[in-house]
Amino acid sequence: MKLRATIIILVILAILGPIGITGRLVHPASAPSASVSSPCDRTQTVLLIQDITPWSSSTNHDPGGADVNELNSQDISFCQITSSQIGTVNLAQFLDIIIPSAQSQTYYDNLFPGGTFSPSITSWVEDGGVLSANLADCASAPGAGGGWSFAPCSLTASSYAFVGGVKHVGSFSDENTIGDSSHPVITGQYG
Repeated sequence: MKLRATIIILVILAILGPIGITGRLVHPASAPSASVSSPCDRTQTVLLIQDITPWSSSTNHDPGGADVNELNSQDISFCQITSSQIGTVNLAQFLDIIIPSAQSQTYYDNLFPGGTFSPSITSWVEDGGVLSANLADCASAPGAGGGWSFAPCSLTASSYAFVGGVKHVGSFSDENTIGDSSHPVITGQYG
C-alpha cells in the first residue's frame, strides 16, 4: 500500500511539476531498460513519446505541437519517438518522459499493452523518473480520437490501468445547465 501511495504522489508531482524543475530524482545506473539500443542522443534527458501532433498549432508555435514548442522555448534538448519505438529505447538515460494528449488509438494500445500501462515505463517511474502524462483522450485533433480504454470514447469505456492503478471514467454530456441565470457571466454584465 505504501508503494502505491508513493507512485500516485509521483504521478501527481510529474503532472504538476514543470520540466525545468531542479532537484529531481535521478535514475540509478541500474534502472531497467527496454533495450540497449537507442535512437536518442545520450545527452538528451527528456523523452517525448508522440505519434501525431496534438491539436493544431498556432502560427507562432512549433508545428510539432505544444510539448515540442515548450521544450524548444525552454531550450531543452529532447528525444522524440513514436509509441511503436518504446521497446527500442533505453529509458535509463531519461529524467523526464512526456506523454502528450490527443493521440490515436494505436498510440494508447502501444502504451497500454493488454490494458496495463507499459511495464518498462512503470518500472522507470518506480525508480524515480518524472512522468508528465497529458491523458486527455477522445479528442478531435487531426488523426486523434483514441482513448486509454477498451471501448474508447463511449459511456461504456472500461479504462486501462495507468501507473499506480489510476483509471478514468468516460462521462459525456451535451447538457449545459445554468445554475444561476443572474450571474454576471450569463447576463454579460462585464462585457
